[in-house]
Amino acid sequence: MLWAILITQIRSHRWHGTPLSLAPWQFAVATLALLPVAFYLEGDQPIKWSTELWAVILYNGPIATGFCTWAIVTVTRALPALTTSLGTLGVPVTGVIASAIVLNEPITGSNLGGLLLIVGGLGVLAISERLNRSKTD
Repeated sequence: MLWAILITQIRSHRWHGTPLSLAPWQFAVATLALLPVAFYLEGDQPIKWSTELWAVILYNGPIATGFCTWAIVTVTRALPALTTSLGTLGVPVTGVIASAIVLNEPITGSNLGGLLLIVGGLGVLAISERLNRSKTD
């Protein structure tokens, strides 16, 4: 439900800046909102600074969060809502398959069922778009 609201909001919003220029403000507000929660839940745990922690921070900040947020907002603004919502479902499909190959994690029955539903939805979308194009040609 929140995903549908997000797509609708992004597509109907009157943008006064680019997604890239607005992202730092979004992350700053999110940080202010989540920092007290983090201190409440994890406040008694000391931070163990290490090379691995810095690598995770540097990856998660600008790449996994910043770039990916910019990319999905840009795609959501440019493509139809159905295409965007089904297209982004390719992310968990890729993640599950990659974890099975790289980490030897098992693909459970529920995972397989979910993957089949996602791939089926993508197939239905591709077929319906092809049929719509052939009707207009």
